Amino acid sequence: MRFNTEVFKSNLPRRAIIVYAYLYGRVNAQGYCWPSSNCIARECGMSQRTVFRAINDLRKAGFIITNKRKRSDGGYGSLLFQFPDISAKSAK
Repeated sequence: MRFNTEVFKSNLPRRAIIVYAYLYGRVNAQGYCWPSSNCIARECGMSQRTVFRAINDLRKAGFIITNKRKRSDGGYGSLLFQFPDISAKSAK
């Protein structure tokens, strides 16, 4: 797996780059991870609202894809984060 350095060349805010690096550090071989927004906020030293804005920035820029995860009780769990570059390579 290789870190996408294009994130540094983008015009994304620093919050998005920090969250991208955090998520990338937790990604599995298939290009997925699913930390909670609470965990991301705590580990990155920012508010949950800032984390949500960073995730939205990254999604709009195409660096990540997010999907809601359903729990067995019918509620929703943390988001499933997908890194398109890694996911495409692991599918080959």
